[in-house]
Amino acid sequence: MMVIRLRLALILAAGTTTVAALSLAPPGLAARSAVVTQGLDYLHAVQRSDGRFQDPAFTPWGVLAIAASGEDPTGSAWGGAGKSPVGYLESLDLDAHATQGATGNAPAYYAKMILAYVAAGRRASLKAAGRGRTDLVAKLLSFRRGDGRFSPAPTAPGIAAVNTTTWAIIALCAAQAESSVRADAVAWLRGQQLPDGGFSSNARDSGSSAVSDVDDTAAAIQALVAGGTDVKHRTLTDARAYLKSAQRPDGGFSSSRNGGYTYSESTAWAIQAILALGENPQSSAWSIRGNTPHSALAQLQTASGAFSHRKDTLALPILSTTQSLVAANGRSFASWPRGGGTWVRPFAAAPRVTRLAPAHGSVQSSRKISVRAAYQDPAGGTGVKASRVRLTVDGHDMTRKARITDSSLSVNLTGAALGAHKITLRVADRAGNVRSVTHTVTVGRSGGANEEPAGVAGEDGRAGGSDDVVRGEVDGRAHSDGESRPASRAPDDEGPPTARLPDAGTAADPVTPAEPETSSPAGVAAQESSGRQEPADHDASQTVKPDAHGQKNLLFLLGLALASAAGGFGLASSQHARIGAAAQRLRETAPFDRPHV
Repeated sequence: MMVIRLRLALILAAGTTTVAALSLAPPGLAARSAVVTQGLDYLHAVQRSDGRFQDPAFTPWGVLAIAASGEDPTGSAWGGAGKSPVGYLESLDLDAHATQGATGNAPAYYAKMILAYVAAGRRASLKAAGRGRTDLVAKLLSFRRGDGRFSPAPTAPGIAAVNTTTWAIIALCAAQAESSVRADAVAWLRGQQLPDGGFSSNARDSGSSAVSDVDDTAAAIQALVAGGTDVKHRTLTDARAYLKSAQRPDGGFSSSRNGGYTYSESTAWAIQAILALGENPQSSAWSIRGNTPHSALAQLQTASGAFSHRKDTLALPILSTTQSLVAANGRSFASWPRGGGTWVRPFAAAPRVTRLAPAHGSVQSSRKISVRAAYQDPAGGTGVKASRVRLTVDGHDMTRKARITDSSLSVNLTGAALGAHKITLRVADRAGNVRSVTHTVTVGRSGGANEEPAGVAGEDGRAGGSDDVVRGEVDGRAHSDGESRPASRAPDDEGPPTARLPDAGTAADPVTPAEPETSSPAGVAAQESSGRQEPADHDASQTVKPDAHGQKNLLFLLGLALASAAGGFGLASSQHARIGAAAQRLRETAPFDRPHV
């Protein structure tokens, strides 16, 4: 462990960076906003077949985003029994993952688990969560210090203490547990406010590393309100003033007063804090020439439904999007989650094929096969894109031969050999959810003319052939919600293109890869044995134009490692302070999952 810490310290000293993010929308679930719907579309695309969202540390955020949107994170829309994100968490030994993967702050990890379980209506499981039957509240309390704070670093109790105590208060309030502990933590947290009204991730006794930032200030506001502090208390009015002074001309927020970009995560935390104070983020008090935090955040959502860290820059879109959806649904941790409530009908993610001709099982005498298809994405989704539609016949890619629009496909295929032919249509939306439909048509027996049968029929788009929601181009599912847009076809008077099928016995050719979105959320790793495709955990497409505002998750982890390493090597307190200050400077230039680690 000591060697690992030293290596992490060296990495941090070298200034290695990467990223993370968050987000927005008005309160109320009666009319789900397009921001929320498309964000859910993206989440369906990146959810793995075992129910998780990339990593045990990120999956609680998926649960929170789903529940904040009013959907049941344990329901069939999100995988059902054993395959939902909550089912995934229940399958884990949660203690074993408290310091693994993307987890760097163990008490904050337990706090997020508590929030996820409560949001999913599983408060009763808090004392025996996961495969190891972990008592999540007891684990969180084990990181409590005598003065009321919670700290992840035994040898450097000031490092990330504000961050961690904030999470502890929010989680214990959601769990409705340990009122006296919460009161002590709230009292300690109030004493951590800096002269400018803001809060740092680090405690004041950590020295020069305690510098105010938007994210921690906004989170502290929520924790203090949740813990019973009156919104008119000077601590909160000063914190509000700090936030207001940090608002940018576009209505959004950077991670600090003087930040050069609007960040989705900072803007989302600010929205949640404003809500905690009992104010409307879209009111004139938070509008700058018509620009509000909500409008600024909406500008950071990409065509895939994912949220970017800042304009034109993705970082960890699964994290930024889940965090964004919590705020986008008007949820503040000052009062949410508390469990209970009624779930709404889930959003249907995968595109639908409403017509594919010839019909499955049809027989024709003509050696010309006229393929016609119509498809659509559920209402409010990211939409089908013509460049992501694929047609194969007997394993041969005929995509480039067909006329394809965002809603229809047509092509006349000549020279079909006698016998059975397999026609497969694969349709993907901009988020990456995929529908694949296969029909078999036979040429050569005596029968009727080459007709264009009705094709796909019924609510689920089946017509006797296979109709699959493929888990990947990034992992989609189909759920019938009764909402759909009418499909359109290419005008018949234009006449479909004509192409000759390869001769029988010709080796099948590779399918033309789908055109990637510039903000493509995840890579695709084909799973031919299962017929599914899983989203890759990491892919070059996940980081678009990476900048110095890199991976705060990593930096936070490294900062803790540095602090622990310093203690382990017996460094003096002044050296601790210098390390903390260096970590803070990097943290200011690289927004991370603060306070979400």
